Amino acid sequence: AAAEAGSAAASELFGVAATYGRDNPAAAAWLRGQSSALVKYINEDTRTYLRPGLAEGVQSGEPLVKLQDRVRAAFALGGDGEGLGLYAGRAQAIALTEVGSGYNWAANADIEAASLNREWLSALLPTTREDHAAAHGQVRAPGQAFSLGGEACQHPGDASLSAGQRIRCKCAVAATEKEEAL
Repeated sequence: AAAEAGSAAASELFGVAATYGRDNPAAAAWLRGQSSALVKYINEDTRTYLRPGLAEGVQSGEPLVKLQDRVRAAFALGGDGEGLGLYAGRAQAIALTEVGSGYNWAANADIEAASLNREWLSALLPTTREDHAAAHGQVRAPGQAFSLGGEACQHPGDASLSAGQRIRCKCAVAATEKEEAL
């Protein structure tokens, strides 16, 4: 909800497309083409079902619990062992990670296309990782990498991040008028 509100405010202020709406076509396109590439221990059939399933869920504005169901269905259709009985925590981790990565990829692309500075926004929840909390408020110019626990990346959920920094990340990237800190 916070990401959606911030995205709407940035859209109004900077004229950048609101990228965190639940029915985001750019995020859905990323999910269709690139998601699940880093998901471990699944076969290609499962990956083939997972990509359009998550994309359709995002286009339909489904909540996380429905996206988890789509992950379980993809595992069942793809013939991966657990199928519909996939451990709920793993289904949630896959849905949260892949959809969050798609939204942040889309937001970053929109912000960079408008030549605006980007800000890393962490959820700052009790479960937020120290590295993610420390990244909160970092401002970067277009093309400049953020630093997350010593790893360079373009946005939260970036495929260049290690699994420990990427999985279950609830951070967001947003357009900002703030200047990059030197």
